[in-house]
Amino acid sequence: MANNQPKITFKVFNQEFNKAIAEMNNDGKKLRQELKLEQEQLKLTGSESDKLAADLNGLQKQYDVAQQKTKATADQLEKAKTAFGENSTEVATMETKLRSAEIAEQQLANKIGVTSQKLDEAKAAEKKSCFFY
Repeated sequence: MANNQPKITFKVFNQEFNKAIAEMNNDGKKLRQELKLEQEQLKLTGSESDKLAADLNGLQKQYDVAQQKTKATADQLEKAKTAFGENSTEVATMETKLRSAEIAEQQLANKIGVTSQKLDEAKAAEKKSCFFY
């Protein structure tokens, strides 16, 4: 029974954190659904820059949630280090979660960068085509 004690303690320790992460995951899912809906609505009627602006807006909202997740995970890691010690398995678990959160955040940052560049190009192309009329 003593072998389960650290696992149970860690679950209780992470209970509030896990609840907050679950809420952020739900927020992210909702934002992705809203973006998908907006993309579908603009598919036939929106200009390329309208579509990219909508994408960029949705990505920015998702990025904000990803930043919150990364910060919450980093905070929880620090708490785990204090509660369980630097070299504990609980800290190793939280470090893995933090790296995953950081990767997801960076992927969104990269998508934002690419989408911003495409938006600038689309706006320039639309502006250029207006001069030909």
